[in-house]
Amino acid sequence: MAVSGSEDGTVIIHTVRRGQFVAALRPPGATLPGPISHLALGAEGQIVVQSSACERPGAQVTYSLHLYSVNGRLRASVTVTEQPTSLTAAKDFVLLGTDQCSIHILHLNKLRPAVPPLTMKVPVHSVSVTK
Repeated sequence: MAVSGSEDGTVIIHTVRRGQFVAALRPPGATLPGPISHLALGAEGQIVVQSSACERPGAQVTYSLHLYSVNGRLRASVTVTEQPTSLTAAKDFVLLGTDQCSIHILHLNKLRPAVPPLTMKVPVHSVSVTK
């Protein structure tokens, strides 16, 4: 599958082989959805989306992570207290780098913390995992 995120908060899923539309997903609960800034795919087709939203124009932006199954069913949503700058999925984990100098490692299937946040000395701009 091919997954894309848009400025209006929509996530679109297509097949890779034929380019057929599969589903459109919208993060839950946002009155004024913001752009999909980051997304990652798990090995079994899980879709992790980082979105932002605000209650009204000019209000403070809130950041969220949403986990969807390969079929587009919402499995979990969590609010993120720091501004995300990078996101990747690896095995059973999601790694989230933030502008506030930390890396969060979450369990992929529940979006719950696997370990306490790792504090860095500078903002994190990208995350990757080796074997």
